[in-house]
Amino acid sequence: MTLPEGELAPATLTILQTPTEGNSAREFRIGATLEGQTGYWKKAITDPDWQFVQKNGQF
Repeated sequence: MTLPEGELAPATLTILQTPTEGNSAREFRIGATLEGQTGYWKKAITDPDWQFVQKNGQF
């Protein structure tokens, strides 16, 4: 599994339980900066692709 290019923040991997049920109800999040925008990459355990979510402020 490969993330799109960007700068990853060190040691910011988070695994969240999502509102759905079952073992696949988890989401990976990795803090990052993409093209100067602060945010995180997210991906459900069963999803093949990552999505960047822009956030204001720090991780």
